[in-house]
Amino acid sequence: MSKEIDLGDYDIGIIGLGVAGSNLARLLLPHLKVIALDKKDAKGDCFDESFHKPCGGLLSQGAQKCFANQGLSLPLEILSSPQIFAINTIDIPSKIGSYIQKCYVNMERHRFDLWLKSLIPPHIEVWHNAFFKGLESLPNTHAKDTGKPSYRGRFYVQGQYYTFNARYIIGADGATSYLRRFLYPHLKTQTLVCIQEWFKESNPPMLACYFDEKITPSYSWSMSKEGYFIFGGAYLHHHCSSHFKQQKKDLASIGFVFGEKLKRESCLVLYPTRLKDFVCGRDHIFLVGEAAGFVNASTLEGISGAMSSSRILSEILNRDDSDAHRSYVRATRILVFKTLFRAYVRYPFMFVPFIRRLVLKFGILRVRKGMHKGQIQ
Repeated sequence: MSKEIDLGDYDIGIIGLGVAGSNLARLLLPHLKVIALDKKDAKGDCFDESFHKPCGGLLSQGAQKCFANQGLSLPLEILSSPQIFAINTIDIPSKIGSYIQKCYVNMERHRFDLWLKSLIPPHIEVWHNAFFKGLESLPNTHAKDTGKPSYRGRFYVQGQYYTFNARYIIGADGATSYLRRFLYPHLKTQTLVCIQEWFKESNPPMLACYFDEKITPSYSWSMSKEGYFIFGGAYLHHHCSSHFKQQKKDLASIGFVFGEKLKRESCLVLYPTRLKDFVCGRDHIFLVGEAAGFVNASTLEGISGAMSSSRILSEILNRDDSDAHRSYVRATRILVFKTLFRAYVRYPFMFVPFIRRLVLKFGILRVRKGMHKGQIQ
């Protein structure tokens, strides 16, 4: 095995270049020396074997607002066809459905991630195909901000190990964040298993969400994208595969056609429902995006939280705040409460079965009926 290569000292080390990590790197100023590590290749496409995140690729209104606030516009090549303006919201046990208007943007998620990564300026040192392997605390650096490196990181790229020292380490490494577990080994935040499969489109173009409290505490979804039909859902760990199969049977019984499976994706997603599930880090380590818990527990939407938390942290790091952690905790309090508010107040009627069925049965918020005689419309 080759000897480890020491890359020297940095101000900031970013672990993960998904939405949160890429946006943070994009916003950091040139006076900061930054190294950023990403598992992804520099290039890829929708069916890239190295990318299996089961995200349907819908940009919510909250995420759209974040992009507007940061002056970002989506390029045409990221958008997917068709653009659909209502969600067929279906309660599986009662077989009641209503189309409810929602202003999502249909996009190809992998191209979106690669585009956001491409906005990282050249003064950021980016390592592709980089697998983070561990962190070691350097002595006598945490009592106060000395301006010296606090941690030594280690990562692996195509057969070679590297190390680097950094004053600040940023965890942008998602639901299974190494840094979240490193800092909070006893914090048990619930996770769900997301499973998603792709098929050739054999159904009328549709965006739909499905609720069945016997199958999942969250929901399932389907959508049309560039000639493909995608079905996915979020499930408790126990029997997640059998519950996914059962939902496919349930959808087939109300008129959906699946055909031959083209690919399957799966991952864990955080399901934060308590204040203590949101953690910002400590001791010169910061967490952003899903690693910090900024995921809407009802919709599982995390792009808006990733964009907001990374923007907040970039402003603190750019001004070299003398008490950066306290500033970050204070600045993200509103974001924490917004995330919980959206889960428990904004969408409660969809996750309380009795209320949901009343809303769907009597056509509250309905644009048009989503089912007729137990079949999709």
